[in-house]
Amino acid sequence: MKQSTPSACGGRCGFSLIELVVIVAIIMILAMMLMPNFRSARHSVDRVNCATRQRECINGLLLYAGDNQQFLPPVGHHRNWRGLGYEEWWMYRRWVGAYVNILTTNQFEIAQCPSVRRSNIMLAGIGYNHQQLGIWLGPATQERVVGNQPQLFNIRAPADTVVFADSAWITNPSATNPAAWYSLGNADHLFRTPDNPQYASSPQRAYNRHQDRLVAAFADGHVSVLSVTNLGFQYPLNHPLAKWDL
Repeated sequence: MKQSTPSACGGRCGFSLIELVVIVAIIMILAMMLMPNFRSARHSVDRVNCATRQRECINGLLLYAGDNQQFLPPVGHHRNWRGLGYEEWWMYRRWVGAYVNILTTNQFEIAQCPSVRRSNIMLAGIGYNHQQLGIWLGPATQERVVGNQPQLFNIRAPADTVVFADSAWITNPSATNPAAWYSLGNADHLFRTPDNPQYASSPQRAYNRHQDRLVAAFADGHVSVLSVTNLGFQYPLNHPLAKWDL
């Protein structure tokens, strides 16, 4: 009579349905626990890369000023400037980018914040101070590029004057606390200062893009990570805590 031999798994191989459900549930719980860490790590990397990019921006701007009698590059020009027939909003990126050795596909990407994953390169995310530092060249200034914009020595406190910062179109521009400003993900190549006539109607503002913080580059060349509130947009022109004016 032939006797059966017990299997190596003791008569039971594989997992039961309940065991599989429990394993999947444990994996999902662990993934949810680790997800915030992954997200935080990604934000940290983007913030560091944005700071590196802004350091290149401010270095390029200072080099430009050194070659142009300390004048700062304008933010852009009107279509009637020098009779060109077209507008160029991102002029400073062309001029500053020419001074920076950056590993990008073109010099316009100097103002592209790594957190802004958009195909439209004009929506850069690193904004230029407009209108205290970067002016708009219109028909009245069509004869000269250098000679109409501010100069570095006009800045009273370079270490406390923001030149570049994370920027975006704000959906709640009437909010008095800059930390409460909210964006739907739009980014921009400039931020308007409170003395700008279009400050309310075209709310391109400095914006906390990196976990309630933004990256900002100052006129003395240093770069900081801080809250937009610390830049003093809630204060008027010439206020001692306003870090956006000359």
